[in-house]
Amino acid sequence: MYMFSPSEGEEHDLTVASVVAFVRFAIDDRREWLLRHGGHVMRFYCWHDFQSRQLRLSLVSASHGRLPFGRVVEETGDLQRVIREIVDFDWLNETHMQAPESSHEDSEELPRPLLVYVQVLP
Repeated sequence: MYMFSPSEGEEHDLTVASVVAFVRFAIDDRREWLLRHGGHVMRFYCWHDFQSRQLRLSLVSASHGRLPFGRVVEETGDLQRVIREIVDFDWLNETHMQAPESSHEDSEELPRPLLVYVQVLP
C-alpha cells in the first residue's frame, strides 16, 4: 500500500489533473512490474482516507473478487471522480472535516459508501 498527501502549504500546487496523472503513472508502473514477475491478475485500487487526509493506493489479488474494507464500498472506474473528491473536497477545502462523507452521531442516516477506484491489472 502506498499513501500520499501534500505537505502543509503544498496542497494548493496540486490539481485534479496532476494527481490523476500521478495515479496513472503508478498504475502503469505496477502493471509493468506484474508483467515482469509472472503476470498475476491483481486489482489496483485507490481511495480517499478521510481521517488521515491521504490518497491511498494498493493491490489485491483478483482471485477472491473483493476489496479488503469493513464497510460498504462503491467501486468506480472513474479515477477523476475519486481524485476530485480528495483534491477539491479535502486538500483544497478549508472546512474539510465537514465534507459530505462525515456523519453526525445523532443522524440516523447511514454513512455513504466509500468511493474506490478499481482497475484490473495486468
